[in-house]
This record gives sequence, structure tokens and C-alpha cells, in this order.
Amino acid sequence: AARSFSKPRRAPRPSLARPTTAHAATQQTDVALRLEVHQNTRWFNGGDNAISGSLPSTVGKLADLELLMLRRNAMRGPLPTELGDLRAVQTLDISQNNLTLELPTELGKLATLTRLEASGNVLGALPTQLGKLSALTQLSVLTNALVELPTELGRLTALSAYLQVGWNALSALPTELGELTALRQL
Repeated sequence: AARSFSKPRRAPRPSLARPTTAHAATQQTDVALRLEVHQNTRWFNGGDNAISGSLPSTVGKLADLELLMLRRNAMRGPLPTELGDLRAVQTLDISQNNLTLELPTELGKLATLTRLEASGNVLGALPTQLGKLSALTQLSVLTNALVELPTELGRLTALSAYLQVGWNALSALPTELGELTALRQL
């Protein structure tokens, strides 16, 4: 007689539900409350919502977080420095928001980060500390307001999938990018 095997059920990935109100302050409070509730979560997918305001500093309490997906929202302003406390994060996608200034220097502490997506914002600069992201294989900063790239990006020797920098105000690329011999797409 043939045996049938069933796959074990996987727990659903936590995500943000779509906000039920269009009031920005309520949406921001909702995000802060959900971040407090899900401290043991591994994936946080809040993409494609109407999250506005800035990301709360409580995001740094998500110690086991591996994926933080916040693309295509209406977030503004700078990101909290507490993002540097996400020691297990592998993917950080903050693309297509309205983030300004530059990414926090504390992102340089994210030793496990392999993918950083920050396209479609209004970033004016990248911190030199991004050059410390030794596990990074994918970096996209398309469509921002960058006028130069830090030379330290040349230290990202694991960068192999892509480095996307188009549609900015760059006048030149650092010669140090020539050190990225594993890079397949620039």
C-alpha cells in the first residue's frame, strides 16, 4: 500500500494589516503598537500600505527580525538609528517612500544584511559605514537625490548580484567600485 505524506504546516508570516483609517497619526500609532507586539517575529512585511510618518524607534527591539519590508508606503523623514540594532536582519527594503537626508550610519553594524533596497526616496547621501556590510550582495539606491557615492562601497566584495545607482545626480563613480569583481550588474 502506498503511503501518503503531508507537509507540516508552516506558521503564517506576520505582516501589517492594511490600515482601516486614512488618518496618518492613527496609522503611525498602529505601526508602533504592532512593532511592540511582534518582538519575536522573523519577517515583518508592511509593504504596499499607507504607512505615513516616520518609522518608530521601537523597531530596534525586533532582535530576531530577518526581513523588514516597508516598500511603497508614505514614510517620511530620516530612519531611526535603532535600525542598527537589528543584528539578524538579512533584507531591508525601504524603497519607494519619501525618506530624506541619508541612511543612518548605524546600518553599518548589520553584519548579516545581504540585501538593501532604498530606491525611490529622496536620499541625498549614503553613509560611509555602508562599506562595512561585508555580507551585502544586493544594493539598490535608484531614483534618489545622490550626488556622489562613498568610496567605501568598493569594500563590499560580497556584492555580486547588483549595485543599482541610476536616476540620481551622480557626475562620476568612485574608482574603488572597480574592486567589486564579483559584481554582475552595475
